[in-house]
Amino acid sequence: FVQPFATMKVKVISRDETQHTREKSTEQKRVFRNVQEGVHPFKTAREYVRALNAVKLDNIHAKPFVAALSGHYDSINRIATHPLRLTNICSASFDGEIRIWDTSTQKAVWKQEAHKGNVTGITWDSIGSVLVSVGVDKNMKIWAMGDTPSESPLEPLSVINNTVPFSSVDHQRNTSQLVTGGGNVIQIWDHNRSDPMHSYEWGCDSVGRVKFNPIESHILGTCMSDRGIVLIDSRQGTPLQKLVLRMKSNALSWNPIEAYIFAVANEDSNCYTFDLRKMSEPLLRHSDHVNAVIDIDYSPTGREFATASYDKTIRIFPMDFVNNSTSREVYHTSRMNRAFAIKYSPDSTFLYSGSDDTNVRIWKTHASVPLRPMHPAEKSKLDYADKLKEKFKDLPEIRKIATYRRTPKSVYLAKKDAHIDRLSSDRRLRNIVRKMPAEKEAQRAVLSRVRSAPKPVVTLEQ
Repeated sequence: FVQPFATMKVKVISRDETQHTREKSTEQKRVFRNVQEGVHPFKTAREYVRALNAVKLDNIHAKPFVAALSGHYDSINRIATHPLRLTNICSASFDGEIRIWDTSTQKAVWKQEAHKGNVTGITWDSIGSVLVSVGVDKNMKIWAMGDTPSESPLEPLSVINNTVPFSSVDHQRNTSQLVTGGGNVIQIWDHNRSDPMHSYEWGCDSVGRVKFNPIESHILGTCMSDRGIVLIDSRQGTPLQKLVLRMKSNALSWNPIEAYIFAVANEDSNCYTFDLRKMSEPLLRHSDHVNAVIDIDYSPTGREFATASYDKTIRIFPMDFVNNSTSREVYHTSRMNRAFAIKYSPDSTFLYSGSDDTNVRIWKTHASVPLRPMHPAEKSKLDYADKLKEKFKDLPEIRKIATYRRTPKSVYLAKKDAHIDRLSSDRRLRNIVRKMPAEKEAQRAVLSRVRSAPKPVVTLEQ
């Protein structure tokens, strides 16, 4: 008896050839993946390794310095960016010279000996047709700018004399009004008139930096020499509010997205973020500098701000209301001296800094991001790496690599000494707690004050 052959069923994988044929050699091959979780048991481990490699590559490719613009003969005091052109910036120095630079060619396209002595403030109007400069020579000069800076006249459109030296100037958005500070007076001007429209006085102390709110343009803030910060509504005849900190504030910057948030650069090496709705204490304390913070500027995105300090470094602080707000980047070079001015580019891609060594430096806001045009596949890869770094940012090894930054030796030693002093003061307070009566609530309250970060003393005045 012969057994017949058994039938066998064969399944053949059949795919359309047109789905796998590339029309061009530059096209990517289609990859088929199974998205079911059970098929990939080591997904988290693979993503962790990719995140670890991504943070390492960020440190390898971190090259924030772009260029140095040289030409001034004295320290750079102020920097202003053109409101419409991304490649034009204006810088002013202590010897009274003003230069307009073309960052694409890295050359000065306009320069003028504008003032006799220090230029204490420069600002553009909202369309870039007028440049206003003030100085210690008690003069405010208004310059009419042409279609291109090289076509602009070398003589000012008008010169306004004041009784006291000017300390700063800022232009109101979408109007012809500007504000100046000088002596103990804050004045509101119209650059079409030669007399001030309003004047504000608060005490006998001199006025430092003044700044208009970019959203609520009738509100302005100013830093005083008596350690005070004054808020003014230009529609009223009297100032709104004044708060006094423990030390003097050197500069003020408004958040361009949230109108009620502003930050100040203080002499105690810290920056403080305040909310107009609750001025009794700062929202955040940003502490990484080891010397006085001279200038501060918010990013156009409103998510971070940059600072220039007397400790020869530039730092970028994110607006992190959950975690302790420390700087995510620190920039420095061996030749850069004390930094006096800092400014974001209008597209938030570059930082412009002015320092005591007469150079204007250009930095990238994201040190490891390339400036060249990128293929869409490369962009998606970088976006994927950013998502992985965000997912695993709290793991110790990744956090250690991502937050490590090299600093100058002087900054490192100063931070080390400050840390030792902090531990000593904490130990001294804990010894006081041990001698107190054994009341748990009192001890807990004192220990909580010891462990918390010190905040400035804020005094409100109506």
